Amino acid sequence: MFSEIIVNFVKSDRNYDNWGIHFWYIDENSVIYNLTEWNKPILPEKSTDKTISFIIKVDKQTFDNRFFMIFHKGDEKSVDIELPNLYNFKKFLYNKDENSLESYKNE
Repeated sequence: MFSEIIVNFVKSDRNYDNWGIHFWYIDENSVIYNLTEWNKPILPEKSTDKTISFIIKVDKQTFDNRFFMIFHKGDEKSVDIELPNLYNFKKFLYNKDENSLESYKNE
């Protein structure tokens, strides 16, 4: 069974052309699992005049792992971001200009 993680991305210039998200996790044995290829990032599902939104499907059995993401447009990228506990949070807002991540409790 899969669960969805929703990640919203905001930049002050509001130019989101060709931006995607690279997503991976590290298990308890420090093995890295890439859920995307660098040249094939997850593309946004939705956009508004302020943000773009990504929906990432994650197998519930992998929730105990450490998850990471990076937004990128080719080689232009944000910093690596470690996500908080996915059991409690499934919605995130990343502000590239402020390098800040907000988490929203599951409802």
